[in-house]
Amino acid sequence: MATAAPPEWEVFRDGDSALVLAGPPRLDPDINARCVAVAGALRRRRAAGVRDVVEAYATVTVHCDPLVCDVDELAGLLRRLAAGAAPPAGGDAER
Repeated sequence: MATAAPPEWEVFRDGDSALVLAGPPRLDPDINARCVAVAGALRRRRAAGVRDVVEAYATVTVHCDPLVCDVDELAGLLRRLAAGAAPPAGGDAER
């Protein structure tokens, strides 16, 4: 069974070479901690074609080379990471 991103989270394309994982549009330290955790997990994977990973307060933008990476596969990976990247206890996030 595939793991889905939390219901309030979505992944969408931003132009032809970026994906955005967007969380709920509200100020919440847990949302930010999840973004930081997802970005860190993606950076550690060193996925082919990923040029840059930029976390913001409630989003993670992934810049990629669509000629090298499978953008749909990358979108699925973002969803899985969002589903499994629960903020650490105490709200501390990997930086």
